[in-house]
Amino acid sequence: MCTIFQITCDDAFFNRCLDCFLGKAACTRNLQDNVAALAIELAKLIAAKNNLITRVLDAERQQLRRLDQVQVWLSRVEAVKTETDELIRRSSKEIDKLCPRAYCSKSCKSSYKFRKQVAKKLRDVRTLIGEGVFEVVAERPPQPVADEIPTEQIVEGLQSQLKQVWRCLVEESIGIIGLYGMGSVEKVGEETLDSHHDILELAQTVTKECGGSPLALITIGRAMAYKKKPEEWRYAIEVLRKSSSSEFAGLVKEVYPLLKFSYDSLQNDVIRSCFLYCCLYPEDFAILKRDLIDCWIGEGFLDERDSFSAQNQGYYIVGTLVHAWLLEEVGDDKVKLHGVLHDMALWISCEIEEEKENFLVCAGRGLKEAPEVKEWETVRRLSLMQNQIKILSEAPTCPHLHYEFKMITDGFFQFMPLLKVLNMSRETNIKELLGELKALVNLKCVNLEWARDLVTIPLEVISNFSKLRVLRLFGTVLAKELLGLKHLEELDFTLRCVHSLQILVSSNKLQSCTRALVLIRFKDSKSIDVIALARLKHLSTLHFSKCEELEEWKTDYTSGTVLKSPQPFVFCSLHKVTITFCPKLKGLTFLVFAPNLKCLSLFDCTAMEEIISAGKFVHTPEMMGNT
Repeated sequence: MCTIFQITCDDAFFNRCLDCFLGKAACTRNLQDNVAALAIELAKLIAAKNNLITRVLDAERQQLRRLDQVQVWLSRVEAVKTETDELIRRSSKEIDKLCPRAYCSKSCKSSYKFRKQVAKKLRDVRTLIGEGVFEVVAERPPQPVADEIPTEQIVEGLQSQLKQVWRCLVEESIGIIGLYGMGSVEKVGEETLDSHHDILELAQTVTKECGGSPLALITIGRAMAYKKKPEEWRYAIEVLRKSSSSEFAGLVKEVYPLLKFSYDSLQNDVIRSCFLYCCLYPEDFAILKRDLIDCWIGEGFLDERDSFSAQNQGYYIVGTLVHAWLLEEVGDDKVKLHGVLHDMALWISCEIEEEKENFLVCAGRGLKEAPEVKEWETVRRLSLMQNQIKILSEAPTCPHLHYEFKMITDGFFQFMPLLKVLNMSRETNIKELLGELKALVNLKCVNLEWARDLVTIPLEVISNFSKLRVLRLFGTVLAKELLGLKHLEELDFTLRCVHSLQILVSSNKLQSCTRALVLIRFKDSKSIDVIALARLKHLSTLHFSKCEELEEWKTDYTSGTVLKSPQPFVFCSLHKVTITFCPKLKGLTFLVFAPNLKCLSLFDCTAMEEIISAGKFVHTPEMMGNT
């Protein structure tokens, strides 16, 4: 006897079962392909969005208004991006559900639904990409409706000026119009300028004292708008020239709060702290951006995890302060803080935020003796740079030093356990570092760059700075002392012998953090292995001097000292090379491997025949890969 079962089912149920039983492998493969395609299309969409935003911002800087359809598209992209990111995040889990033993389980149904969602989202993303092509992204805003108001007859003599201004207004190539002198009396008030015949000339003097800073001009103009006595204007000029916050007296309540609005409007406390730090330098002093960022890193303002991220963040903050008119660029690599803004920063740090900041700045005052020690005890940062102080003899309490002198007596640093930044660079005449510096275990930035008279660095001083992130030292130092600095990220230093060079190129840590290198007085070396230096992948500045026996830079790829590497032999980061007093050096063919070189300086290289030898270049092995 046998029993026969008969089961009936509708087409939909049968098709779904068939999909589960027969198409599982194909489903898995299709889902993986669609997820991969979705990720690629999303990347294209984001790139299109970023390009469009760039165009929109450019247009808005020209006083145009973005089109509504552009804004709608950007909003849709953000919504689709969020949904797509979630699908991609879930995809690996859904693919895992499609295992051979999961036939007709609940996971089959959910996976089927997920595949449909991915396919639909892929279509949506592609549709958005197609719709994101805009020939025009912005338009001129409609002119506001204005009521006609009767006016008095225009004063004779202004007609020509009005016609000139009108021509500028209708000229599309002109984006900014500047009105000055009597033509802009409304800025200070016609009544003010007419109140005394000297005020116009005094106002022009005030403008000069503002040094062209737009923020200072606008703010001082507002503060002086209703000053009708010449004495008030002369006092303002005297105050600006003295450039000391204590001199502002009655003006401080009017001027500084207006300037401080720009400071308060900065994005966060990090940027505000970076701005206040600039007042440690003399007013209008050209500050190297790199040096400033070094100090910000040492103070802990910037990214603690990654040197490159910190450097990029630093340059971003510099740009932010420049665009806010709080800093002024000097060329490509420097910035300065204008006198009025310098005093405002001091006012904030010493009065408004005294507990948090509290600076003592005596920079650029021509001092021959340091301030009394009792003035140092409560300050968090001190600047004595650009003075004529020769000796610091007493032992103060001070968390920041930035000075110029020849001698520091014993015990000077004993009450500075929290010192993070020590800068004795540039024109410093310091000749000797004290062994007691070993106690400054919290130092994160040390700059002794171009301290030319520094001849003595006690053993184990540098190696004791275990938290050091930035070290710029163009003087005497033993390379092996640097090996224990685990947190070091930025290194500039000098080598005087082949042995020290070998220590450098054999250390992965030192290779990765060396940014600038000076090779000096390699007395017994007729040649130096360039390939070894190529391991310094972030080297941007190379300077060699007084190498009297040096004849060539070897590019012998078969040298036994060369560590084999899959990376092409190229000085990708090298921007500047300086060679001085190398009388036997004949050529610099190795520079063909420096594709980004911007500056080459040669001094007293009397035997130099040619920079790059075509003959040697032909015989140089192909070490550049596909670069």
